[in-house]
Amino acid sequence: MADHNATIGFESLSEVQVEAGKNCITRVYDFPDAVTAEIPAGALMSRNSDGELLEFEETVTGTVVGIGDGAVTAFNGVLGSMMPGSLSITDGVETFTDNGGGVLVSTGSGSGSVDYATGAWAVSFAAAPAAETSITADHDPSPCGVLKHVAEVGDTEAAVVVFGEVVTGQISVNGFAPTSDQLALLEAINIYPVG
Repeated sequence: MADHNATIGFESLSEVQVEAGKNCITRVYDFPDAVTAEIPAGALMSRNSDGELLEFEETVTGTVVGIGDGAVTAFNGVLGSMMPGSLSITDGVETFTDNGGGVLVSTGSGSGSVDYATGAWAVSFAAAPAAETSITADHDPSPCGVLKHVAEVGDTEAAVVVFGEVVTGQISVNGFAPTSDQLALLEAINIYPVG
């Protein structure tokens, strides 16, 4: 009988199989900056307003999107793709809330709109926000896909599964198993968790 190397228990599997089918489509996206902490394969990802790759966050709060000057009432910007019904913009006096249909409804008599695919928004306050007042936004980003391979420290881009079947047990959201709602978000963009 031949001798066998029994060191397999000491070896680690560096490649995690995220794709579950042969018909997956991946895209490569840039990170806004080089990765400073390893991101595991299977991590749920989203993109910022510049189209750059970020780890998915359930809700982004307190983003300063403008500064009042006491004269200007109209503000606009881009936050990146987001979930319908999730955007809220305020100057602390008047608040705009997303109705889920692209309209930002004001607590005053202002008006606003949002494009969920790009995250482009525009509001017109009933009264100009006071000078030096921060206008802030809260929103829920939408996922863009699942990280195909580990993103190592120093990486500036990564491949993301954007279509097809992925292994449910490999998906993570900031180190935790995804919720059923998060899995449904993936299905809404044609990524199907299986297994």
